[in-house]
Amino acid sequence: MLSKILGGIVLVVAAISLWGVWQAHKANGSIEAANKRVLVANQAIERAMVLYKQLFSEETLGKFPSNRAEVVPKAKQAADLLTSAAQEYRAAADQLDVGRKTITDDTVAKYWEILATSFRQRADSKEQATAMLLLFTDPTVTTLDQFTAKINPLAEKIQKAAKDADASTAEANKIKTENASRFE
Repeated sequence: MLSKILGGIVLVVAAISLWGVWQAHKANGSIEAANKRVLVANQAIERAMVLYKQLFSEETLGKFPSNRAEVVPKAKQAADLLTSAAQEYRAAADQLDVGRKTITDDTVAKYWEILATSFRQRADSKEQATAMLLLFTDPTVTTLDQFTAKINPLAEKIQKAAKDADASTAEANKIKTENASRFE
């Protein structure tokens, strides 16, 4: 009788252990998927930045809007890349949320929650940058002064979203640093 009870306890402990391993595997899979999405987003941003620098060069802006037909394809391509980056950041945040929900350690879960927030904030900044790039395509913008007037508020929103994302990332990194043993 005692051996049956001990055997039952061993089975329960084994089941709990397997459940924990499965949950950790599920969380790790979500985190790996999020990391891949962030990598794709960062690559899109790198490609967009090449176009962005060309569009916002003194030479290009000095001729705007008379050179609109010339810059519109680049602006649309850069906007598409940043839209893709924003989508990837949001998808990464969603993946972190899935992984976070399987983590039983509140501190580790909080880290992933804050990191997901930072990715959403980065997505916000890319969406504002997309809107800024699309001003090159706006036919109602007929002077450089109008262009500048419309860009300035967007630039402020981009800076705020990027600053918020950096602050969230710093907060997450602080949690990870102060609780390093929980992340091993």
